[in-house]
Amino acid sequence: MKIKLAANIDIGNPAYFDKEVRPLLGADAEYVGKVNPKEKQDFLGLASVFAMPINWPEPFGPVMIEAMACGTPVVATPYGAPPEIVEDGVTGFIAENGPEFAAALKAAQKLDRATIRKRFEAHFISDRMVADYEKVYAELLA
Repeated sequence: MKIKLAANIDIGNPAYFDKEVRPLLGADAEYVGKVNPKEKQDFLGLASVFAMPINWPEPFGPVMIEAMACGTPVVATPYGAPPEIVEDGVTGFIAENGPEFAAALKAAQKLDRATIRKRFEAHFISDRMVADYEKVYAELLA
């Protein structure tokens, strides 16, 4: 599977990218750099799967939701918010180790992209989120 990596290089630690990431790039793994909002929509929407192999407690991870908005399945590690965002087997998979993650990337390509988009709409569009906030505020004021 060809990998396209779109990301900013950490301004505070650019040597990490050069030492740890760049040597792993090649014909099957390409660094495309930072993408702007229009490029991001195309980048995520045309991807067969979005991989989020983080190893820290990500507090939310909006890029996972952006991928699902495009109907793109997400494979993520179980640290932080991904288990709350990704519906395992529906919008993607949660996978912890390398072999499990690789298998999930392959399996995710078989998920229904229209279903992923519908689950995004059911859970993450602003109108729904605002309605949920209003409900909580009304309960607090009651």
